Amino acid sequence: MSPIAAFGWHDNAPPDIDAANLEAMHAAAGAYTDAKIAAAPSVFLDARQWGVKGDNSTDNHTPLTNLVTSMLSAGPGATAVLPPGIILSGGPLTVSGLTGELGMYFRGHGRKATTLRKTFNGDLVQLIGTGTGIVTHVWSCGISDMTLDGNASGYTGRLLDLAYSHLISIDNVHFTSNADIGIDTTETWDT
Repeated sequence: MSPIAAFGWHDNAPPDIDAANLEAMHAAAGAYTDAKIAAAPSVFLDARQWGVKGDNSTDNHTPLTNLVTSMLSAGPGATAVLPPGIILSGGPLTVSGLTGELGMYFRGHGRKATTLRKTFNGDLVQLIGTGTGIVTHVWSCGISDMTLDGNASGYTGRLLDLAYSHLISIDNVHFTSNADIGIDTTETWDT
């Protein structure tokens, strides 16, 4: 049995796409082949090593951006563990350009323990592919165990923007205090 079938990733496929066809589409896109999944590392990165602080006063935009760059270098399957506390960001946490690859994951210490709070106008978290069609999507990224906070101070923008993405996991995430849309999706499949 393939990894896709084993994990049930095809369970929510449109009715005209059976598991075999979905498996072929994924393989054609260069993602989720048995060899790629077997080769994917399980890399956990402590965001504090990049200077991310949950002190409710430090602007963490630059450390978060550097963390994403390191996650890309670490390869598919990298997971960043964000510290407990209120993590302020003066710019978006952006993941893009992972088309045809296994993605990356951001994990906190729980909805009540880790809060990512925006201090700017714009989208707080962006998981964005490069265009329409499955081969140009951001693949298999996720956010878990945290709160995304719009800061209720009149800042505009979404808390989570998913554009041209596929197999996105959002688990145990609380969305709060945003003056705009919480989650916006454009061409997001099997999420």
